[in-house]
Amino acid sequence: MIWESEHWKEPLLRLASKLVRWRKPREWTERELVSIEKDIFVAFYSIRKLMDAKKLSDATEVMPVKVSIYPSKGKAVTIYNWDKIDKLYDLAVKNLSQRDLRFICNQIIHSYVFIPDIDKNGSFQAILFCSDRERNANLFGIEADDLINALRIVGKDYPAESESVFNPKKQDYDVTNG
Repeated sequence: MIWESEHWKEPLLRLASKLVRWRKPREWTERELVSIEKDIFVAFYSIRKLMDAKKLSDATEVMPVKVSIYPSKGKAVTIYNWDKIDKLYDLAVKNLSQRDLRFICNQIIHSYVFIPDIDKNGSFQAILFCSDRERNANLFGIEADDLINALRIVGKDYPAESESVFNPKKQDYDVTNG
């Protein structure tokens, strides 16, 4: 259980700053590419943990995050081809949508596909991902600026008020944070 959320939120703000630096063109090492996946995975695990501990405002929990959705080409995504996204998903069909923060957390935490999108100049543009359950239907993408914005919102979210009402059905409290 999280008692003091600052220790979970401060690293999110540091990662947002790191992502800003990654937007600048550069040569990427394999270690840095692995770091992107690890850092973002841990960030979204932390965000889900903060949600479950009721350490975020209700508005942040349901905050819409802009996503790109690329449909499957109908080929099975397997352990041996997950990284061949151009063969598995129609990257020419980019549907813009929004998903709530918990959906994004779950997709990244359970990611079967996770690929940083680095442009030809070496600038970090987005993350492309989908969960084990979603992998044969859609690939999702979040642009770097939207990712940075979401991390900053969560990292700075300290609810000012909270109301708890015992729910006898679930034998726990329903908590509303403002």
